Amino acid sequence: MSLIGRYIFRQTFQALILCLVTLVAIIWLTQVLREFDVITAQGQSLDTFLAMTILVLPAFVNVIAPVSLFIATLHTLNRLNADSELVVLSAAGVSRWRIIAPFFLLAVIVATLVGYINMSLMPKSLSVLRVLITEARADLISHIIQPGRFSTPEPGITFHIRARSPQGDLIGLLVDDRRDPEMHITYVAQSGRIIRTAEGSYLEMEQGNVLRQDTAQADRTQIVAFDRYLIDVAQLSESQKTVLYKPRERSTAFLWNPDPEDPYVMHAPARFRSELHERLASPLLPILLVFIALANVGFARTTREGRGYGVALAIMGATGSMMAIVGTQNLAQTYAWAIPFMYLVPLAIILLSVLLAFGVFRQRRTSGLAGYAAFAVSWIGERLTAASHVGVRS
Repeated sequence: MSLIGRYIFRQTFQALILCLVTLVAIIWLTQVLREFDVITAQGQSLDTFLAMTILVLPAFVNVIAPVSLFIATLHTLNRLNADSELVVLSAAGVSRWRIIAPFFLLAVIVATLVGYINMSLMPKSLSVLRVLITEARADLISHIIQPGRFSTPEPGITFHIRARSPQGDLIGLLVDDRRDPEMHITYVAQSGRIIRTAEGSYLEMEQGNVLRQDTAQADRTQIVAFDRYLIDVAQLSESQKTVLYKPRERSTAFLWNPDPEDPYVMHAPARFRSELHERLASPLLPILLVFIALANVGFARTTREGRGYGVALAIMGATGSMMAIVGTQNLAQTYAWAIPFMYLVPLAIILLSVLLAFGVFRQRRTSGLAGYAAFAVSWIGERLTAASHVGVRS
């Protein structure tokens, strides 16, 4: 790039980093506050809590990076206009490509980052997060941490404790297991505690009784007293031992060739197909947003020309484009015919924005959105008519 290009690239890159870091920090902070009950209510460790909040960052960056690039592009172009730098460049005869090139290069860099996150980093992080969430739900402590409440982590099993000692012991423990239709088992103990080993977690109960009742013979109940009794925690939460990965948590290789025997694939195969094409089309969004900004704010304007109109039009255009893209993604989850539109819609918007950004045609400032669209359609119609006349003459 030329000196002008490096200058514009540096200004935009600095604004991008500032905007990206700020937005990610704000959203991460809200996520930390929202998930703080993982420590307070579910009794998880600080390491687990930090891991769960950090693992969602790739998904946040994937969404925030294109928006941050759009904001940085608008900021840089607006500042170049405010300082009359675009006016000077235009008067000096600098080509449009020399102004657009640094923004396009930055868009390609962000598109590559978004593609890498979507294809590799985000599925890995979300799959690890799913494992942590499943383990947290399967942890017995997360269900009995609140004294005085009956907790039912899954149908047929109920936990209750009277109090919790400062050392973490469970006082007045009751476990009622009715999952087996042929045997009703109730554990009652004066105290208990969770013991974690390399092999797994165990519930150790002291000074209590085990009540076993055969449902076929309700009048016969077996009561066994014990001084110490161990139960494998995994046996108390059978349904949580299986990790069920959602489409966003699956690898791209799996989406290319999903297992037809997978329960989730059998239940919603269209969601896996839509997720694959959403990842493939995601790098188009940063390029789209940059050219929308260039098409509306990328031209030199005098101080008498209001720059707010261009900024507002760029924001509305970007918002409408993202809504259209999300709409095609939602349609693709239900209808296979909508998949091509996941690529055609952003490519069409990029093409129109590129023509505007390079000055092939310009929208009228007072035309508004309706006039903007009408002018674009009329321009295409005029070109098609001219082409047809050339074909007739030939």
